[in-house]
Amino acid sequence: MEIGELLGTGRTADVYALGDGRVLRRNRFPVDSRREAEVMAHVAARGYPVPRVYPGGHGPADLVMERTPRGPMVIDWANAEEGPPALDRAMSAVILAEVAVRPETGIADVAHAALGGLLAGLGDALPGEEHLAAARARREANPTLSAAEIAGLGAAVGEITRLAAALG
Repeated sequence: MEIGELLGTGRTADVYALGDGRVLRRNRFPVDSRREAEVMAHVAARGYPVPRVYPGGHGPADLVMERTPRGPMVIDWANAEEGPPALDRAMSAVILAEVAVRPETGIADVAHAALGGLLAGLGDALPGEEHLAAARARREANPTLSAAEIAGLGAAVGEITRLAAALG
């Protein structure tokens, strides 16, 4: 397996081109990605858009995946957990709101528009205070967040609450 161009870098992993419509996501920390591959197979079997996972890589921290001709897909399932759907909705809203309230990211306007669209699309399924509080607590416990990001969680949840109230 010849590793090609670096395509992207995240908090815990790097993604490289492999050719033949595949990429390598290599974790920088010693983790076992097999559980994550199982989660991806589970959600794919239920119609969620995730890339196909292929055998390969140099060790358990590597995932070889399909590269996104079917469109955008979630490629990081390392911290996926079972829980109520409302908590999933709250987590998505909080993550978007984190970016929306931080102009220094350079994409706050885009994130704010996406957050507004998400909340409007949820209609009666908007996450309530209980799930927003749980989502905030999970984000606060995330060891990859910086102190500034953790400090901004209150503003993020406040923005969700404000937008949800404006939607009626």
